[in-house]
Amino acid sequence: MKTLLKAAALTACLATALALPAPAHAHDRGGMNGFMYGLNGVLTAIADPFAGFADPPSHYDALPLHQVTGRVLGFVEGLGLGVYRATSGVVDMVAAPLYVVPTIGPKARFEIFVGDSGVSGSLG
Repeated sequence: MKTLLKAAALTACLATALALPAPAHAHDRGGMNGFMYGLNGVLTAIADPFAGFADPPSHYDALPLHQVTGRVLGFVEGLGLGVYRATSGVVDMVAAPLYVVPTIGPKARFEIFVGDSGVSGSLG
């Protein structure tokens, strides 16, 4: 019985991933459908804290010692953005079969999967 349930769950996951109505999801996200956009968000969420540390946002320039405090706050901001990106990526993957639901994730910082633009690994 457990084997049957595992097989049914695997079949449902594969059917969801492979049989998505891609044209319905091709919004302004570079041609990626909702499932792939969510998967991209989950896989790239770990890069947000490090990107915030390496290139802190310019709105921290007015702080005292902004070279140090900007990097620390950029890392903390990146942690929050990474959690949001991963969570919204999971929601995008789960809601992908409902082709009327738009993607909710933030703009991709990196595109792992090639979209209609033909660019892979580009900065978002």
